[in-house]
Amino acid sequence: MYRQVDGMRSWRIIRIPCSAIFAFIHGGYWHLLSKEQGAVTVLPLVSNGCTVVLVGYDLAPNASMGTIIDQVQRAAKYILEFAKKNDSSGVYFCGHSAGGHLVAMIAASSWLNDDHESRQLIKGYISISGLFDLRPLLDTSINDVLEMDKDSAICNSPLFHRESIAKNLCEDCRFLICVGQYDSPEFIRQSSMFEENLREFHPGTEMFLVEGVDHFEILEKLNDEQFVLTQKILKFITSNKHNFIRQVHV
Repeated sequence: MYRQVDGMRSWRIIRIPCSAIFAFIHGGYWHLLSKEQGAVTVLPLVSNGCTVVLVGYDLAPNASMGTIIDQVQRAAKYILEFAKKNDSSGVYFCGHSAGGHLVAMIAASSWLNDDHESRQLIKGYISISGLFDLRPLLDTSINDVLEMDKDSAICNSPLFHRESIAKNLCEDCRFLICVGQYDSPEFIRQSSMFEENLREFHPGTEMFLVEGVDHFEILEKLNDEQFVLTQKILKFITSNKHNFIRQVHV
């Protein structure tokens, strides 16, 4: 169930062709956790006809922010090529916390601008409690590991790529920005700010405030099909519920 792709390991639960592909990118402030964090998303999505891909990446300090972003963007390209070969109905990229930041940076990929087929295949981006401006991290202990300077923080912040992101979004592609009611004020502020700035260029942008949850509960509850955000994501995705499940090596 694992394939090594340029230093990254992705766990795939593969279905027959034509299913929607949901790719999840984990959080952990770019230096903690692993792709297994996304396992909470698997059951509700697979039960509703989706292929789920859990994306891993090298962690800081062994990898710089630029390297991590490059790895995830290349993983996205690999997933899109896989989707084309298997006649997928659409690809959805989702991430939590640092993963929410990385999802937005996938949308900023320069190669997407020249790849019309891939742009058409991407039906949605879902950022859950993401960060979109990395500058506030510069004077925190987190940056002791990330080792960013001001220029790299700006270069790797989705907020400063919003026009490029909008150009890479097809008309029917939606960008869903989610954050918990009890998340920290900074996560809520950044989610609201990014939604407002991106919506200026792409009307298919939406912010969704999830009531009654904090930064961690918003992810943990995704294993519950009745959770309001799980329901939101399932409605976000079009899939064939009659596909059967199989696990294969890819």
